[in-house]
Amino acid sequence: MALCGIPNSGVPTPPSPAGGRPKPSTGPVGAAATGKSKLDIEKAILHLRSNAQPNSIGRCARFVRLALAAGGVKIDPHPGVAKEYGPFLRKFKFTEVPEEDYEPKAGDIVVIQPCVGGNPAGHIAMYSGTEWISDFKQRGIWPGQRYRDQKPPRALFRP
Repeated sequence: MALCGIPNSGVPTPPSPAGGRPKPSTGPVGAAATGKSKLDIEKAILHLRSNAQPNSIGRCARFVRLALAAGGVKIDPHPGVAKEYGPFLRKFKFTEVPEEDYEPKAGDIVVIQPCVGGNPAGHIAMYSGTEWISDFKQRGIWPGQRYRDQKPPRALFRP
C-alpha cells in the first residue's frame, strides 16, 4: 500500500508542471556524477532499485537513508521521519533546487510534507534517472493519489 493509504496501481500519471511526471535524465550516472555532497549516485540508485518493494511499506526514510549510505553519504544521526530530511541534506551539501522549470536528474531527492488524512511522517524519494523510488518504485514524484490531489509542500535537493 502506498503512503496515505492509496495503493500503487501502476497506472501512469499524466504530465503536470513542476516535476509531476519527469522526463528521463540525460545527465551521467555513476561515480563521476557526484556533486558537492560526494554522493556516488550510481551506488545509491542501485541500492534503492535492489531493495524496492512492490508497494509502499511505509519505510521511505529508511530506504532512502540506506541508499544514501550505500552511495557514501552516511547521515548520522538521522531524522526520525521523512519530512525532517531537508536540513540534514543541506548539512551534507545537497543543494535545494527551485520548483520553477524543474527537470529531475539522477540522484535528486524530494522531501514531501504530510498530506491531509495521510501519514504524518511525510515522504522522501530519490530520482533514478527514469523513475522516483522510495521504499517502492513510484508512478511519479507523488507517492500516492492523496499526494497527487493535495500537492502538499515539497522541497527538491540535488547532490
